[in-house]
Amino acid sequence: MHLEYLRLLYGYNDWANRHLLDAAEQLTPEQLQASDIGGYGSVQSTLVHTMDTEWAWLNVMLQGDARGIDWEWLEIDPAEVANVGAIRARWAGIEAELQSFIAGLEGEGEKSPDRIVVWEGDAGAIRRRPVWQIMLHVFNHGTQHRSEIAAMLTLAGHSPGDMDITRYLNIRDGLE
Repeated sequence: MHLEYLRLLYGYNDWANRHLLDAAEQLTPEQLQASDIGGYGSVQSTLVHTMDTEWAWLNVMLQGDARGIDWEWLEIDPAEVANVGAIRARWAGIEAELQSFIAGLEGEGEKSPDRIVVWEGDAGAIRRRPVWQIMLHVFNHGTQHRSEIAAMLTLAGHSPGDMDITRYLNIRDGLE
């Protein structure tokens, strides 16, 4: 897969996550924790789940052969990121590591997005996928949950507004 496509998608991914966090900062603590409005439970739990997924898959890609990975060790404790500031701080570190990983990708060899990663899935099934497919999964997973979070924020009176990739490109290019 073309490296610039992956870099573009993850530039957008980081921007969209931060954009949602900006809107989520307007919520009261009760609105952030409300579990009856959809998504993965609450805005907080959906944000943490999305962040947790990026963290876990980054570690799988970094290990390459992750058959012995300790999934529980990788889980982010929601109590440690109970407010938007804590989520933002933790996610910034994950974004930095993920961007470093992406910056290090090369067209061929051990740093190629075509490199096969192995891990143990549900019921002990061994899974093999190229890095680029895992990256697309993580990006798509984030898109799904960002849309759920955007809907929850809108219902709480704090719509994040337009979040499409064209807006990101306009902001990135200094047109907005």
